[in-house]
Amino acid sequence: MPLSRRDVVLARYGVIVTLGLVGLAAGLVGAGLVTALATFVDLPMGLSAVLAYRFEDVLATLFSSFFCIFMGSFVAGVVTPLYFRFGQSKATQYLPLIMVLVFFVLPVSLIGNSGLLDGGIVGTDALTSLLAFIETPAGVAASMGVLLAASALVLAVSAAVSLRLYERREL
Repeated sequence: MPLSRRDVVLARYGVIVTLGLVGLAAGLVGAGLVTALATFVDLPMGLSAVLAYRFEDVLATLFSSFFCIFMGSFVAGVVTPLYFRFGQSKATQYLPLIMVLVFFVLPVSLIGNSGLLDGGIVGTDALTSLLAFIETPAGVAASMGVLLAASALVLAVSAAVSLRLYERREL
């Protein structure tokens, strides 16, 4: 059965989305089961007190789960076009350097040198207000929607780039 290059690229992104959503569902179900167990059963070493149901913890679990979906989408959005451009062997050689630059050196340099951590940036009050809003139920719901939309946008742009790169590549 012949497959076009477009089919190969879109199938890769289909797998990324499917595995991300299955992982999200499995994580949320697992967290729910652990919380239910801790709420109704006395666990050893005080684990019930730590893991029992609290509304704030549910909000934190939801936010962090959707943030992880976004980060996974972002990483996949950076990495996948490289595989289509350079192939498996060369991309594997370049990826460690690219990952260190994109996810460690650049953010640490930009945030560390921006004055954000020292309170030296104008508008830090707005950032503080935004973070306070995210801690509310409405803020968590809004951030979940924004993170899902951002994930979809990152993967869509990445897929478009991958399609162009893979169509031009000599096999």
